[in-house]
Amino acid sequence: MLRIFRRPSEGDLANTYLQLRAIEETLWKQYRKAKESKQLEREIELCRLIVENGLRQIEAMTEIVRRFSPQVARGLKSQFKSFKKLSMRQFTELSTKYDRFPRETKNKMIRDFIELKLDSLKIQEKFAHIAFLAITDTLQTVKRPFLRQKNTILLQLLNKVDSKYAKLYNASWESLESNNPDRSRQCATTLRELLSGIINEKGKGRDRAAKVTYVLREQEDPKFIKAFVAFVEAVSKFLGKAVHKEMDPKSIAFATNMVEDILLFILKGVK
Repeated sequence: MLRIFRRPSEGDLANTYLQLRAIEETLWKQYRKAKESKQLEREIELCRLIVENGLRQIEAMTEIVRRFSPQVARGLKSQFKSFKKLSMRQFTELSTKYDRFPRETKNKMIRDFIELKLDSLKIQEKFAHIAFLAITDTLQTVKRPFLRQKNTILLQLLNKVDSKYAKLYNASWESLESNNPDRSRQCATTLRELLSGIINEKGKGRDRAAKVTYVLREQEDPKFIKAFVAFVEAVSKFLGKAVHKEMDPKSIAFATNMVEDILLFILKGVK
């Protein structure tokens, strides 16, 4: 009997993505619980599961992007393939890599690796999200609530740098939550000013890329630095367009989340 295999529709892929997101939320809760109780082996295993789940999400989004732009999808696939290969090798080596160090030092180094790996995964996911939003603006099958709640930790960190940055962050949310028909432009303008201000405050160099590279000067992985710089450039470019062109609420809400992630990484990682 001949079997006809139906190619997954964009809706099927979107549903797969949403299911993986639900699984990720559960894994993150388990990871935080293991971290609080200092169960190192469990932390490692959950980190690996979160990374594997995240990569499957990225694959689903990349396949949707491919339906609209094969060229963009090829670029994404190459980037994520490299990240996946490196991650799996690192997890394999993790059990013996730090054996020459005292136990306390070894445990700290492993936990530092876990935190960096999870931050790296978030950046990889954002790359896919940027392409996903840019390519599939008209796709109505994805009904994910992109907007999170205002990040109180980020607000505290911004206040420590300068209260004007906390005010800008609050102002971006006020614009976002208002009924003003021009809210997306107002929010994008404020976010761009906030992002540029923090990069100028923490970085050194002739342009944005150089300043972000300086912020990440203690990171050991040059590929990670290059990827993060590219991510910041892409988000900044998106905000620049949003300042001059009205964006749909879903896109500008998710742009807000992306800026939050960038700022958290910069401010938590830089003394």
